[in-house]
Amino acid sequence: MTRPIRRGSTAAVRWHFRRANPEREFVRRCCAALETALQSRQESHIAAVVHGGTIMAVLSALEQQQKAYFSWQVKPCTPVFCRVVTLSPLRLAASGS
Repeated sequence: MTRPIRRGSTAAVRWHFRRANPEREFVRRCCAALETALQSRQESHIAAVVHGGTIMAVLSALEQQQKAYFSWQVKPCTPVFCRVVTLSPLRLAASGS
């Protein structure tokens, strides 16, 4: 008998990653997109309106505090501001979360 997985639970998220999109691959793609945006910018600031999972992926990989993926959960419509600490390797400092 299969137990139902409660929506929004850690088990549900891990099940989703296994079935649809491996977490490491998702994190890699999110970070690559940010790096591309930073390299191709002509202004000193960029803005990105993204899903909470994208925020968690980028910050878990690139934020200088090196916190775990789920530590970066933010409430809907909550802005997260990042400052580029280094470009190579890319490291961010987040505030406002």
